[in-house]
Amino acid sequence: MKIDNKIKRLFLNILLRIISFKWKDIYISKGSKIRTDVYIGEGTRINGPMLIKGAGNVTFGKYCAIGSDVKIITSNHDYRYLNLQIALQRKIGAQINIAEKKNAVIGNNVWIGDNVLILPGISIGNGAVIGAGTIVSKNVPPYAIVVGNPMRIIKYRFAKDILDELNNFNWWDENLSTLKKLKIFFDKPLTLELLKQMKKTCKKTNKPQNDL
Repeated sequence: MKIDNKIKRLFLNILLRIISFKWKDIYISKGSKIRTDVYIGEGTRINGPMLIKGAGNVTFGKYCAIGSDVKIITSNHDYRYLNLQIALQRKIGAQINIAEKKNAVIGNNVWIGDNVLILPGISIGNGAVIGAGTIVSKNVPPYAIVVGNPMRIIKYRFAKDILDELNNFNWWDENLSTLKKLKIFFDKPLTLELLKQMKKTCKKTNKPQNDL
């Protein structure tokens, strides 16, 4: 879903004052405010009020789980100028001074906890976990678990051999009917053997059938 112009943002923000927004399998919680261009991938859910603002764009991958009161900022005031307040710049007819806009990219199947702040220019890798209250001030590798202020990586979700297999397997790109056929692989903690079986099953499921 693309929210890529002022008119779309205006109507969506008016709607979000009253109710939560659902489109296909994308969900945005009531009370959210979206003030810049946003792309939201299939299946992603913003489960509590979120604020997205700044001059840059924000991209969410597929099947992300976003907590409550998350804030994403995509630009800052330019401190090299005398005045730092945009409202005053407008009142006196001066130009709006914004430091370089920096897009934010959240990968696929990312879990972001409550009260997280994501600063300009951040990229969060596929499958990462952002602990509640974290200030994300630098890029997050795929499948890392990060917490705190200053942000730090406390561990990775899986062992290196599993990560090596996962990094070339974009299961979230499969359609829902295929994922339902792979259900058994989502019912157990992930192991290397289970992951390899899932990849083989996925290839068989997607193999073109010969004409009879």
